[in-house]
Order: sequence, then structure tokens, then C-alpha cells
Amino acid sequence: MNLSSQEVVRQIEAVLARWNQSVNRVSFDASGVSDSVLGEAAASISHAIERFSPPGSAFRERALETLQKHSPHTLHIGVPILYGILSALLDAYRNDYLTAIEELVHADVYSDFMEMAQYLIQEGYKDAAAVMVGGVLEENLRKLTLRNNLPITDQAGKARKASSLNEDLAKCAYDKLTQKSVTAWLDLRNNAAHGHYTEYDKAQVALMFSGVQDFLNRYRA
Repeated sequence: MNLSSQEVVRQIEAVLARWNQSVNRVSFDASGVSDSVLGEAAASISHAIERFSPPGSAFRERALETLQKHSPHTLHIGVPILYGILSALLDAYRNDYLTAIEELVHADVYSDFMEMAQYLIQEGYKDAAAVMVGGVLEENLRKLTLRNNLPITDQAGKARKASSLNEDLAKCAYDKLTQKSVTAWLDLRNNAAHGHYTEYDKAQVALMFSGVQDFLNRYRA
């Protein structure tokens, strides 16, 4: 892709502006938006993420996970998450975070996702926030596993579950009490991702956010 950073920024801004124009009245809440608008938004935003983010980056991974879990019946949750991911990618280009793949998982990029999740919590959109915070947590668990020279795939080459990584990390990277907290956060994230929205409330998501933020401060990979 032979585009300058300025041109990439312009094109990403155009995609985000189009989404804003479509559902500006329900910022970060896609409930009530027609299926056709949601489908178009999901396609254009995910395409922009795939086109402009480096291969193997956290941006692509989060977008793929979101599309797999929130398409087509729960796009009212998935589209705001995709919007947040593309917004974080835009900030990365604006601030020149994309100098290397490793930069994508450093503090600045994590902060972008956590800041977006905090906004969602404040606006009352606990479900999208829980999925986003859980995604940041899982990414850090994978990186922390690699840092401790532990496998992130099983013998068949499939990605190991975050719960399994948590068990291994409790033996070398942090204590059992932290392991229990991580388990609880992962459970909440799974409930959100699978549509079990009555299993938790906004206060629990806010506590999850604070806990994961502290976890990142202490054990950022």
C-alpha cells in the first residue's frame, strides 16, 4: 500500500465520518439502527481495519474476533466495537505508533482501547465495554506468555484458551490471587461476548475495567 500516513488518516477519517452520519443520534449505541445500515457499517469499518493495519496486529485480531462473535444477529454490539478499534488505529497513525509491529501492543495502544472502553462504560454501554476490556486482557496474557517462554498454541497448532494461559502464568508471572481475578474477568468477558447480558451489570464492568487497568500496570507484556 503506497499511501502516505496523511492519506491513510484522511481515508480512515472518511470511514468514521460516514458511520457518524448514519447513526449520530445514538453515539456508540447501535440499537434501533436498521440491519442494512449495521451491515454496511460493519463491512466498511472492518475493511478499513484490514486494509490499514499491519498483518498480525492487535487491531486485526480484535476486529476478526468481533466479526466472528457479533455477526449478523448482534451487530448492534459489534459495530460500536469495530468503530472503537478503527478509532484507535486512527490515533496510532496520527501519533506515529506504527513504526514496528511491536509498538502495537505497547502502552499507548492499550491505552487507546482502554480509554474507549471507559467511555462506553460512562455512556452506559456495558456489553461493548466488557468485550473490549476482555480483548485487551487476552492480548496481554498472550504476550506475557510469550515473554515467559511458554507456548500460546497447543500440540495441534491451535491457539490456547486464555484460561489455560492464565493457569500457566500463575506459576511464574503472578500469584494465585491474581489468577482468580483474571479468571473472573475472563468469565465476564465471555458472558458479554456470548450475549449473556443479564449475568452482570454496569458496576461489575466498571470494576473489571479498574482491575484490568491495574493488571496492565503491573504485568504489561
